[in-house]
Amino acid sequence: HRLRRCAMLAVAYQLESKDTRSLLELFQGLDSNGDGLLTKSEFVNSVKAISGLDSALIEQMILSLDADGNGVIDFSEFVAATLEKDMYIKNHAALVRAFRCFDQDDGGSLSIDEVMAALALEEADRPDIEKSFAQVDLNEDGEMDYSEFYSMLQIEDEAEEDP
Repeated sequence: HRLRRCAMLAVAYQLESKDTRSLLELFQGLDSNGDGLLTKSEFVNSVKAISGLDSALIEQMILSLDADGNGVIDFSEFVAATLEKDMYIKNHAALVRAFRCFDQDDGGSLSIDEVMAALALEEADRPDIEKSFAQVDLNEDGEMDYSEFYSMLQIEDEAEEDP
């Protein structure tokens, strides 16, 4: 879901370069012009050459990778989408820093309003965030604490229904 994708992007920003070296090498291999961004054509051509996947499926992959919707994939978006759980789940320092990116009032828990403010979301996005909160707010107190945030990140990404 959207909240998990945003949290993964925050985690990607917080990881040290030694943690993402192999992903950087892969990203640089896909970035044929070396500008630090994967365009649609670079991504399609590279993935087709490596995997032979259908263009329609590759288009869906691009939509799920491009977190900010600007039409290109930067390294942080790439890392957030390709991180394997064992690369980040035991890195509590990075996870706490990512959690604090959302914790606007430094209160140790996240409210729906804090998350919406941190992500600069519109009121129209509230139902989506409320749904995400309902899925991860294990103690049903209306807030997400660090352990609930951590639990959300432990869940393997299944095929996401909303891009």
